[in-house]
Amino acid sequence: MKRRALVIFFLAFFFNYCHAIGGGGGASAKTGSCEACTSFVKIEGVEASANSPTWVLVYDFSTGDYVYGKKKKCKQLSTSTCNSFVYIVKEYLRPEVRKEIGFVAINGHPYRDSITVDISFFNRHMELAGNFMKLSGTGSSFPGGQGQAASSVIATKIALGVHTSAGLKSDISDLKDELAKTYNAMYKKADLTLADINAKIPLLNMGIGSELQALDIKTVDDLLVHKAAVLAEIDDAHKLAVDADIDAIAAKYGQLRAFKKFIFSTQQVKNSDGTKFTIKQFDGAKQEGGDIIKEFNNKGGFKLDFSSGLYSTTLKDYRYTTRSTSVNDTTFFVDDYFNTTDSILGISSRDENQIIREDEGSFSIGVAVYSHFYWRTSRKVNVSLTLGFGVNNDALTNYMLGGSLLLGKEQRLAVSGGAAFGQVERLASGLEIGQNFQVPNNQPDAIPTRKEWNVSWFVGITYNFGGLTF
Repeated sequence: MKRRALVIFFLAFFFNYCHAIGGGGGASAKTGSCEACTSFVKIEGVEASANSPTWVLVYDFSTGDYVYGKKKKCKQLSTSTCNSFVYIVKEYLRPEVRKEIGFVAINGHPYRDSITVDISFFNRHMELAGNFMKLSGTGSSFPGGQGQAASSVIATKIALGVHTSAGLKSDISDLKDELAKTYNAMYKKADLTLADINAKIPLLNMGIGSELQALDIKTVDDLLVHKAAVLAEIDDAHKLAVDADIDAIAAKYGQLRAFKKFIFSTQQVKNSDGTKFTIKQFDGAKQEGGDIIKEFNNKGGFKLDFSSGLYSTTLKDYRYTTRSTSVNDTTFFVDDYFNTTDSILGISSRDENQIIREDEGSFSIGVAVYSHFYWRTSRKVNVSLTLGFGVNNDALTNYMLGGSLLLGKEQRLAVSGGAAFGQVERLASGLEIGQNFQVPNNQPDAIPTRKEWNVSWFVGITYNFGGLTF
């Protein structure tokens, strides 16, 4: 009964542990309360909503610092309803399996600063091709300067000769210079906003020269769309130069309008051991420094790990022998009424063999392989349900059920304990220790034994070498 209770204890402990860390069942102590949003240290410049990721890694261009944030539900001071969200500053980042994780960059200059991020997932002690994605600033689209056929309005104006080749060339050159000047001014502006860019575009269009306007080209977009028609009106001596100027206008106009806004990029955390961010930062087109690698241990999701090492158990074969013992026989007087009296008629001695157990110690050691089934905690210690088998120094196979403490992250040791099951050698039925036994053919080790299933405790120390996810 004690051995059965030992097994039940390990099973109950493991499932209660998983229930507690998984958050199942019982009600939270904070379900009835909602704190004010102002009571938290929140990450400024990062907005949160019900659909935002649970965890975020935030990079601040202005300081060069990384900040960890977790979404928190709260209420505004102006309302009693708990329907607002903020990202609060945390000292750690703990991605949760099957929940969203995000990356966001703040306080970056939309022209000078850019960043790419690969988010991948990894498992230790096994091969896993991580999924990844890229994050970069999103740019506005613009006509690419490939040129289209002239509209009927422009074709008519060209046919009427309402322009001169030299005038068109001058207007295009002036527009190129103005675009370069505008972009350079925006590039140097420290707190550039999208509104600043949108305000500049109409001013650029208003500055288009009269020769171009005579062709009904009133915006930069018009020029890029009708590039081929305009080039047709430039004399051959200047056609290549004007063509290059229009290409320069297209490139600079694209740069001006490609305002990058750094926003959330999210991905669901895979059922894996960890999340890896590979970050590249650029100043213009040049990467600043090498790749920045940030790895975090995931929380949640079941995993099956394997380990091997040494174990010890009291489950072992018993070996028996006999010991010669001198036995005295006393003969008492029996009267006529067949009653034994205290009168001694004689004493004789004889040698007999008694069964004893050989002294080979109370435990055995062996080599075992375990499987550890556990819920990730993201910490350096996990508790697992453990199944395994081993072969001890008696060459007996033992089967084990219990629990383990998994210590470490990269190089993980497992300290295991529980119940061991197996067949062992015991005295044959009808025999017991101390019983007299007639040794056949003077062979003291020839004592009848039998194999029986038994259960005992085990302890083991093993090293993690592989795993599977569920």
